[in-house]
Amino acid sequence: MKSSYRQVNKLQKSTSPKFVYRIARGEPWVIRPPRGHNRFDIFDPDEPIMTLYTGESEEAAWAEVLAPFRPDLETIAAINNIPCDDNRTPSSGKVPQHWLDQRKLGKAKIKPKASIIDITQFVTIQALRNESDLAAQAIKSGFNDLDDSALKASDQKGRLLTQKIAAYIYNQGNDGIRYESRLGSEYKCIAGFVALNLDTVAASNFIDEIFASINISAKDRALRKIALLMKLRLPYVII
Repeated sequence: MKSSYRQVNKLQKSTSPKFVYRIARGEPWVIRPPRGHNRFDIFDPDEPIMTLYTGESEEAAWAEVLAPFRPDLETIAAINNIPCDDNRTPSSGKVPQHWLDQRKLGKAKIKPKASIIDITQFVTIQALRNESDLAAQAIKSGFNDLDDSALKASDQKGRLLTQKIAAYIYNQGNDGIRYESRLGSEYKCIAGFVALNLDTVAASNFIDEIFASINISAKDRALRKIALLMKLRLPYVII
């Protein structure tokens, strides 16, 4: 019975994409100290590990970083009563030029042997649910169950759970987590674990090769597509 239980209690490894994309202030692949407040951060002084958030496509990367610019629901609900120059989008939905100027788009190749756990798979969710420490954290965070909805919770209690799950996955010897964006399941992301004592993320078990980063323009096709879907206003450009 024990061997059978261990067999079904495995985490499901992902068939990772070949490339990942990242949008960040300055150089996207610079090793920076962990902040501890993001979804899959491992915030433990005994574990000098940075979680590097990437998208499997440029669109996925843009969706994640542009989401904070969206008008809140109260603004949208009251849209007809808000003065606005173009009568379409309130000013809170504007992406400033200086924000774009400060950021770059990076592309990197994942190591073929990187162990990336697919957290969206039934097998993985059940394996996590069967861990007593994770079950206890789920209850403490106010969830009735440890399921897909708990993994996508965005409040502080939800992040305490997902951060604990990230630490568990890392301590099992894995190199990252593949997950669905909360914004839409079609956008897949990978949170890779990178040691802070490395000279470059390319020396990690996650990233194999880094390509030259590019400056961002409001003409970028993926940027414009996501901004349109989110009803965000970009700086004016002549196409």
